[in-house]
Amino acid sequence: MFTALAQPKTYTSFQDYFVVNMNPDSLEKVVYSHKDDQSRYMHELIWLEYSRYKISDNFGNDLATIQKLVSQQRSGVGIAMYNYLMGIRYKSEDAPKALTYFQKALTYFDRTSDTSGMAHCHLALMRLNIDNFNERVGDIDKAKFHYDKTLSLVETSSDPRNKISLMPRYLAELDLFYQPMTLAEVEKKYDSIVQLVGKYPEMRFMLKDIYLNLSFFYILNKDFQTAINKLNLSLKYAAHCSSYNQITIYSNLASANEGLGNYVEMERYLKKILAAGRSKIGLNDYVIIEANFGMAIARTKTKKVKDLLPYLLAYDSLKRAYTERVKIKELLNLQAKYESEKKEATIKTLELEKQRNEDRNQLIMAGLVLALIIIGIISLLAVRLRTTNTELQSLQQSRDKLYTVIAHDLREPINSIMNVGTLLRFLIRQNRSQDVEKVTQQIDLMGQQTSLLLNNLLEWGKNNHFEQQSSPQPFDAAPLLQELTQVYKGLAEAKGVLLSVVIPDHYTLTANPKDLSLIVRNLLDNALKHT
Repeated sequence: MFTALAQPKTYTSFQDYFVVNMNPDSLEKVVYSHKDDQSRYMHELIWLEYSRYKISDNFGNDLATIQKLVSQQRSGVGIAMYNYLMGIRYKSEDAPKALTYFQKALTYFDRTSDTSGMAHCHLALMRLNIDNFNERVGDIDKAKFHYDKTLSLVETSSDPRNKISLMPRYLAELDLFYQPMTLAEVEKKYDSIVQLVGKYPEMRFMLKDIYLNLSFFYILNKDFQTAINKLNLSLKYAAHCSSYNQITIYSNLASANEGLGNYVEMERYLKKILAAGRSKIGLNDYVIIEANFGMAIARTKTKKVKDLLPYLLAYDSLKRAYTERVKIKELLNLQAKYESEKKEATIKTLELEKQRNEDRNQLIMAGLVLALIIIGIISLLAVRLRTTNTELQSLQQSRDKLYTVIAHDLREPINSIMNVGTLLRFLIRQNRSQDVEKVTQQIDLMGQQTSLLLNNLLEWGKNNHFEQQSSPQPFDAAPLLQELTQVYKGLAEAKGVLLSVVIPDHYTLTANPKDLSLIVRNLLDNALKHT
């Protein structure tokens, strides 16, 4: 067994620690000799502690050292195994703490797809929920979930040793969740597990648990003699174990012998339980209580009544003390639950207050942003309104100026037309037809002149007061100038002015035709007006 320790072993998964050393006291000396190699020492200490859990009363001696080493070495599997061992350490005295440790271990094994590690954690969590219905962790639905996960992992595992280590306990708990198997079916299942142990000799340490769990089925079926035979096999493979690790076997042997009416043997095994002592046996407080009660029954049945009273007194005292501890524990659990709920309520209140403050700040910011947007819109509208007012005032001024110019320039032609009207009536009364014809022609010329003047004024108003955009472009100016000459030729002749245009047949200019026409008309108007 120790030759395997001559060279460092690689530890990467749960299964690397699982093979139990049958002599942990001797293994301890070998492991302690490797203190200089911190990594090796850490992993071998974990192996040692697991072997102690299965074999020795010294389980837990090096958990503090392991904690220090895993924190230094930062080994993932080392930390997971430490959490698993701590879960075992507290499963009987502090279920919530054990639950936390097992869940931490399960998280790592799940992340690394370590089937053995996951299966053992699920099985431990299943037992933790079943055994602690009066604790904060007891939950039958969770227990069934972990039970089903255990079976699923064992069936998909490529390592048959998982079936050896987990199926006996799985089968023992089957009736809690599903229809119980017949005794024949149970025997067949356990026979297959025993045959599998033959292929893996390093797993022979599991025969103790295999026959122990099988004995439960025979006791339930009142086949007490076969149960005793299986328990004797279990005791045979537990010969290397401490008295503490044999207590459950003694308890079942006492029950089986009670079933057969063999109270002498029942008493013998109960005495072994009581002789084991109570150190490190928080788990077996209830077993010790029942052992004292069983001793009282055995004494009564064997008519040894003179020794009956001490066992009854011990039973009563231990029972009351146990009940008191349970009540205190429940009270502490309630207090812890109250403190936890109070803390959660405080945290929730603070979170709500924080949320309200954040919401209020967001509303304030939203209000400020909205106010800035409104101010910006109002400012923009004000600027546009001022611009519009300025433009409107400019337009009004342009309009007034245009009206003034039009009134000034049209006054003379209109007055002339009025005078010509008076002259025309006079000539008609005098029957001066030739003069009437001349006046009529003059009226035509004055109308043409007034029309041209009005058009020029309107074009001038558009260009100067309505900011018409000029678009210069190349064009032939000759037709435009010829046309204007023809328009003003009659007026010119009436005033005795010779008007002619002297340009080529095609004369290209780059200008706006309307602007050019307006300029020429203004020039001709002024020239004819002042000539």
